Amino acid sequence: MAPNDTSKKQPDTKHGDIGEAFNLVRAYAKQETIDPLRTVGGYLKFAIPGALLLGIGWLFLLIGLLRVLQTELDAFDHGWSFAPYFIVLAVGAIVSYLFARRVLKGDLRG
Repeated sequence: MAPNDTSKKQPDTKHGDIGEAFNLVRAYAKQETIDPLRTVGGYLKFAIPGALLLGIGWLFLLIGLLRVLQTELDAFDHGWSFAPYFIVLAVGAIVSYLFARRVLKGDLRG
């Protein structure tokens, strides 16, 4: 064979480079999108049911407080029957504010 034989072609490196670049971009996108979403999904798996149960628990506590104020205390009889509702509303608003402030603080560990 002669050194100038054109029957042997060099491998086409353009298509190899494009494929390699595509695979690199795909791996980077997966690393930066799918993996963090899996991590967030792990947190949400416990956070959503926990928040739901905590909300239901506070609702029952506020209803219990309302019933105690309405039935056990005589101070709200004779024209003050609306006061227990406002007291429970204020307690619920204060607790909600404290929860929201804690969540918006950012670092929930301490």
